[in-house]
Amino acid sequence: MPGMTQGAFQARKERSAQRKRELAARLDSNELLIAAVRFYLAVLLPTRRAEAAQVHERTKDFTRRWKTHLRAARRVLGIMILPRSSIMTMPQNWWRRLARIGLELTSTGFFSADPFFRLNPDLEIDSELTTYETLHPQILDGARRFLCGGDWPPRPEPPQLGVYDQHLRAYIQGGLRELLFEREL
Repeated sequence: MPGMTQGAFQARKERSAQRKRELAARLDSNELLIAAVRFYLAVLLPTRRAEAAQVHERTKDFTRRWKTHLRAARRVLGIMILPRSSIMTMPQNWWRRLARIGLELTSTGFFSADPFFRLNPDLEIDSELTTYETLHPQILDGARRFLCGGDWPPRPEPPQLGVYDQHLRAYIQGGLRELLFEREL
């Protein structure tokens, strides 16, 4: 970025990644996420500018839980709010980003785009949305994985072994290698 040092850029990048991981950890409803994605696809057109104030006006009175899922949908779709502006834009490749979370809208047949675009775009949970969510349970985990950079669920740190445990593990692994070596002969 112009005017930004490499170290400052890396720090900003790390803070952004941390915020995305925290957002992924707060996602808890597949229904709300699907409703939020459907809402933004109804309100914004790809590569066209839209007034952010109009979009925010429709969502300002929602609960924190809804706002979390709306934020995640914006991140997944790649919606940008231009700096020092009240303009929102959605990139042209929004459908590729949805495919990365498991929502294939370009395929034909059972998982085609028609059922998705028939969903209510007014951020309401209804029977059609619940049915769609039941048929596509992978979307929530796909969004979490997308936000975390492919690392969902988070991997726990490997346990720190004591001296005795390290010796025992080495002994067992050595015995297994001998058994495999004898089998190959």
